[in-house]
Amino acid sequence: MNEYLAKPEEVLSMFSEALRILNHNTAVLMVDEYRKKYQEMENNLKKEIQEKQKILDSQKEQLDSQKEQLDSQKEQLDSQKEQLDSQKKQLDIQKEQFSIKRNNMKNNIQKI
Repeated sequence: MNEYLAKPEEVLSMFSEALRILNHNTAVLMVDEYRKKYQEMENNLKKEIQEKQKILDSQKEQLDSQKEQLDSQKEQLDSQKEQLDSQKKQLDIQKEQFSIKRNNMKNNIQKI
């Protein structure tokens, strides 16, 4: 102990070096902890993004399937509309023919 009292500069130098090493180690430890936390956050975000992407992909598939169904239904409706239009034309022709026959019958009745 007397050695240290005789050379206080050496004690202060050793103490300063110990503090410098301690500060360096603390800084390294903090950087390592922040890096670990950052990596954990990054991994969690990547997992969350992947999960959300899976949900979006699933929803897109559902929407695509619904679109296909709607397209198919539209085609069926278009076909039915064409059939109805054709039937309407036929009915219009029949109506016109009926009207002509009726008028002819009226004319014939009036002649009698």
